[in-house]
Amino acid sequence: MRSVGESSYPAGAEIEGGAVSLPGTRGLPGPRSWFARVVAADRRVVVLLGLSAVLYVALRVLAFQRGVATGGDTQSYDDASHLPLFSVAFLAGQRALFTPLVWKILRNHEAIVLFQLAFSIVSWSTLAFGIAAMVRSRWVKLLALWLVFGLSLSTPITEWDHYLLSDSLSISLLALLAGIALLMLQRPTWIGLGTAIVVALAWTMTRDTNAYAAVVIAIALALVLVFRRHAIVGAALAATVAVFGVSVADAAHGHRADPPIRDTIWLRLQADNPSGFQWIYWNWNGLYGSKTPGVYRTYLLHHPLYTLGQPLESAKTSATFSSPDRLTALYTPQLAGYDSESVRGTHPHYYRWRIPRSVQNVFWPHRPGRLGLELLVVLAIALVAIALRRGRDWRFAVALVVILAVYPQLVVVWHFSGQEVDRHALTPATEVRIGMALMLAIAVDVIACALAAREQPANSQETARSATP
Repeated sequence: MRSVGESSYPAGAEIEGGAVSLPGTRGLPGPRSWFARVVAADRRVVVLLGLSAVLYVALRVLAFQRGVATGGDTQSYDDASHLPLFSVAFLAGQRALFTPLVWKILRNHEAIVLFQLAFSIVSWSTLAFGIAAMVRSRWVKLLALWLVFGLSLSTPITEWDHYLLSDSLSISLLALLAGIALLMLQRPTWIGLGTAIVVALAWTMTRDTNAYAAVVIAIALALVLVFRRHAIVGAALAATVAVFGVSVADAAHGHRADPPIRDTIWLRLQADNPSGFQWIYWNWNGLYGSKTPGVYRTYLLHHPLYTLGQPLESAKTSATFSSPDRLTALYTPQLAGYDSESVRGTHPHYYRWRIPRSVQNVFWPHRPGRLGLELLVVLAIALVAIALRRGRDWRFAVALVVILAVYPQLVVVWHFSGQEVDRHALTPATEVRIGMALMLAIAVDVIACALAAREQPANSQETARSATP
């Protein structure tokens, strides 16, 4: 037997021929497929993983709110779904493409909400097993599964499945994209890359702000390409830039940012930045002029510190249908107004089960300070794991990229939302929590493997002494 050393396996891992012995998974064949990596554990863990998946599906069905709910944007999505399929108005119109496309295919409102529920279950399950495949300790796989399941059972996730809006699809596509990307990172294939590109395009074509995650992802891929020149990495980088360009061009052609920009200037900017409001007012020479959105973008580009710093400041929101505090609206969206929890049993959209509030507060803290504290705890555990780890572990970099990719999205959400800031920030706020769950699972896995590796030599010495006559 020989030590793996600087390979991707943790300290203490050993390999002989085609068999790999990891701490907690000794003697198992080296897993190649993602499914093999998930079940690289004893039968008890495999059974528990399967039972967990069954239980999760049951809980998601129980948490589904009955009936079909509508919002302020429902009618515009419905109108877009009735446009001709290959018309410019449908492909690059006033609504991003994917949601009207789903509605056009399904047609029936009840079918739409049932599809949203099923698609959400599949997407979050993919993410859960994607993270489970990334960890090596058998019991940490179970922890990884429930970190994701617990998050997706939180009310800010489940409450959108019965709404005729884009939020459920946006969150589900985020989870599906993250899950596919994690599986592909462990065993890169061209089929996996193609699948990820299709899902990424659908995600960016669901809400325009989603596309700006590509800024951080493209930078990360470019850095990888500098040190490791692989064709698939270069293709992933080119695809990321292409998806971003297509999504931004599609939104620009449909002038989808123009109404939110006018709402932002009129409803929020006067209170948040009076001098900026005056600058824009005198340059556009009127509120609803055709050049207003362009002038506003010019102002943001000419004031980068203001543009980049606003999503990090604790100040009043000054936006309608939004939390009064800016950090709350962006990082811990308050969405109780869209939920029927307070009228359970008397409202046509009531639910049959909800995750206990005390448990939900762990997965989805409702105050920025609480979220920041949880993030610091996760980072501290990760630092401990890195200290115990021999050599570099690329998995931590992946988790960090997931978290950092949220920032450009929130910059766009804040500066282009005069109303419903909380709802518009829901997808990036979910992404923060996915990144935290991923980093925590990896850190616990590294610590568990390191501790198991330290126990192995001691056990070997005891066995040798007992065998000596």
